[in-house]
Amino acid sequence: MRTDRLHTVENPITRIGIFDSGVGGLTVLDDCLDHAPLKAAGRKSHYIYLADTAQMPYGEKTFSAILARSLQCISWLITVQQVDCILVACNTAAAALIKGHRLNIKTQRLMAIAETADLPALPLIDPITTVCQHINAGSAYQKMGLLGTQATILSNQHRELLSKDIILNTVPCVGLAKLIESGQHQSQVCQNLLQSFLLPLKQASVEAIILGCTHYPFVAHSIRAALPEAVIINPGTLMAQQLLAIHAEASVIAVSDQFKPGRQENGYAGHAVGQADQTVDFYTTSAPDAPDNRFQAVCSQLPFRQVKVSELGHADIPV
Repeated sequence: MRTDRLHTVENPITRIGIFDSGVGGLTVLDDCLDHAPLKAAGRKSHYIYLADTAQMPYGEKTFSAILARSLQCISWLITVQQVDCILVACNTAAAALIKGHRLNIKTQRLMAIAETADLPALPLIDPITTVCQHINAGSAYQKMGLLGTQATILSNQHRELLSKDIILNTVPCVGLAKLIESGQHQSQVCQNLLQSFLLPLKQASVEAIILGCTHYPFVAHSIRAALPEAVIINPGTLMAQQLLAIHAEASVIAVSDQFKPGRQENGYAGHAVGQADQTVDFYTTSAPDAPDNRFQAVCSQLPFRQVKVSELGHADIPV
């Protein structure tokens, strides 16, 4: 494996790859673009967002299928887009990478994608490692809830990485990400399904809830209304902090795990991407003009602060 693309103050990270199965990872991108300290760091950053719409949803696939596809997406970001850092904006993919030992969780660097791969050991930020390290470092929660896809819950990776003193109540939210992906996050069908998933967490009187899927911030206001006393932990905000740490070469950055109220109340301002120091290219694995590619249409219905998808590129990654 090559290690020649190391980054210092003189050679900063400028191309950042983010991938998810669909629109969920845009919540992570939005947190990065809207993160004041990250913007204040003065780094010129170009984000490459990859939505694997051809294979969405990941949460209902087998472990081996998720791992193989995640590695294909990562390889495309490295070899085609020449990124310097990768944010895995999908808990299901992150669980597969960790479980498949392709991610060194201590150094948060990508390990060999394949035995014959000649790829650099890039920094890799994933939501599971990031949120578990944060909780273990300073939280006093005794009872927590985890909402995630079936594959994420079955992987047991949050349980493996969290302190054994924490009672973790897990809920596989089958079908929730798919409803959000189709733009139905405010529909009664989606809300009814969500409430059924929250019931066991209410009964367990959890103190905090981990949003174990990057699609779930879009329904965070409903979670907050149903469990007003519980702290909502959004890995996206923590991943933005971790990206800042990599930019600044810092190891410890103070961060609040309280969910930002803007997304709960009135949504985002919807400013266009393209500030002087931050630009974004968007790609989907299904053709942008394909009848079943609703990525752009759904994005127009979602509440963002900074993200605005104006043009899509096609990432031709073989299935």
